Amino acid sequence: MDSADQLTDLISPVPVAHLTAVLARWLWDGHRAAAELQELRRDDERGVWANPVSYGTDRYQYLVTTAASLCTEVDDLQPDRGFQSLLLKLPRAALYPLSAPQGPDGPLGMASDLRRELLGEGERQELALLSRRELWVEGRDLVLLPWQGNEDAGLVGLWAGKGVRQRGEGSRVDWEWLVELDLTGGNGQAALFPTGPRRPRPRAHRDFA
Repeated sequence: MDSADQLTDLISPVPVAHLTAVLARWLWDGHRAAAELQELRRDDERGVWANPVSYGTDRYQYLVTTAASLCTEVDDLQPDRGFQSLLLKLPRAALYPLSAPQGPDGPLGMASDLRRELLGEGERQELALLSRRELWVEGRDLVLLPWQGNEDAGLVGLWAGKGVRQRGEGSRVDWEWLVELDLTGGNGQAALFPTGPRRPRPRAHRDFA
């Protein structure tokens, strides 16, 4: 069974193309929303306080707090914000979105203890009956959803696969299987995700007595 068939089987009866479209729109909106907030930070009357950390934090907060909206678009999808992170649960698969700044074969950057445990092989902590991975995934197959994007370009890549973290520095993943999800549908990313002018936002004014 090839990579595409593996994914198709795990998320069935949800079509891969439909899941891709829903996830891509959500991730794209997260990039756009964070970029709009960066514009406000650049236009602050006290000075510029936009930076990559604030952009990444805003993007992450958008995604975790709007994940519930995906339930209206994908049948049987259940967002789970356990352990201060996010899984998108289907009956047979637990989908774990994660930022991959250099793509799925590059280093994933700093990894939390939870991510190392999820991307490991489910080792139990000493005296623990179940690992956090086992408790959270609940018997499903863990499918990683690495995505790539930035403030200027928005979402530029999305993949799905199964793998474990390599030992050593860099937090790279050894992929058992990996498939690149089609963001373009043959029409180009701009056709699916228009990049027109961002919505203007009024500047906040404070009146002090």
